[in-house]
Amino acid sequence: MFDKDFEDIDCSECDHPDLVRDNGALICRYCGMILSEDRLVDQSRRMYTQEDIIIKQQNNLVDDKFSSRRTVFNANYTNVNIIDMGKFKRMERVDKWSIRTDSKALEVKNKILNYYDERNFRDSKTLIKKIDYILQKTITYNLQGKNKDWFTAAVLIYILRSSKIPCKIKDICLFYNIGKNKLMKVMMMMNDIIESCSLSKLDELRLRDYVGWYIYKVANGSISDNDLSTIRTNAIYYADIFEKYNNCKGNSTTCNAAGIIYFVLKKSGYSKKQNTVSTILNVTEVSLRRAVNDLKEILESEKPEEE
Repeated sequence: MFDKDFEDIDCSECDHPDLVRDNGALICRYCGMILSEDRLVDQSRRMYTQEDIIIKQQNNLVDDKFSSRRTVFNANYTNVNIIDMGKFKRMERVDKWSIRTDSKALEVKNKILNYYDERNFRDSKTLIKKIDYILQKTITYNLQGKNKDWFTAAVLIYILRSSKIPCKIKDICLFYNIGKNKLMKVMMMMNDIIESCSLSKLDELRLRDYVGWYIYKVANGSISDNDLSTIRTNAIYYADIFEKYNNCKGNSTTCNAAGIIYFVLKKSGYSKKQNTVSTILNVTEVSLRRAVNDLKEILESEKPEEE
């Protein structure tokens, strides 16, 4: 029934990008609103009868009679409840609406947003939308006998890791008052969530991911966008070289990222103090200098072609 997603248009009601085409009508999978390109379909096309309204009110599905949650379809789609209303068949996407009313989902979302506030992630529209998307996928996960804070931490770790954002699992668990001895259980729960909710597998973060993320933190608005884009490209280039020839031995990935960022900023004329870079990445200055020296040795010995 549905052919493909439309990435260039967002729903005008819920601002969600998960849209599909159905017999010439553009439909939001998240809230059920019918759109025609950038125009809402006239409400009269919903063809509600008084009987339909009464049944809807009895089921307490929505507050207003022309809500987008129940719309006339010739439904032939999996994971939906088909309600026979006589002449018409109606499709109720129960699984998509519970994210807005389910107390468990709302509590988890608010806890994740608290972490976003603490780390200044609130400005990222993509990360905000990803909370809803992942919670839609995990809303049916069985939490019986399981710790809800562990679930929140596991979902948050998955959101950040899948967005290629470096995160320290220990810090996330500490934020939710989860003891160090429970870190492994949180990771086991995350793997269980991935498996049972059919989420995409997580790829290991590479050194380029750390460098590409933290260089924005170090710059902190002190470098123009054009220059920062060039510096970031060069930093990722050196990260790939470092990973190829050094195999990131000795230092942690974060320490190596700190050394590369410091080296590239200094080379580009935007020198930052070693203690500034090391503090932002939460590493020691000794580890930073070791990574810088390792990178210099690689560049001198291998002499790769620079961009």
